[in-house]
Amino acid sequence: MLFTVQQVAARCQVDQEQVLSWIHSGELTAINMAKKAGGRPLWRIRPDKLDEFEQQRTAGAAPEPKQRRRSGRLVIPRIVRASVG
Repeated sequence: MLFTVQQVAARCQVDQEQVLSWIHSGELTAINMAKKAGGRPLWRIRPDKLDEFEQQRTAGAAPEPKQRRRSGRLVIPRIVRASVG
């Protein structure tokens, strides 16, 4: 049996957005069962992965979120003054 986002939310007493946040951050492992690639995600959570998640959450501090890579470089423009003369 696989759990839906709604079932996990009810079990953890949070809203569905919080469960989706856990999935997107990688804290909660889920399977996308969408019929079409690139379509609307249809997340399902295995019972063993939910148990692992709950044990991690009750064991102490929450795991640190994954670092996101920055895209591109920060460009700082130089101010050039024209010489008067």
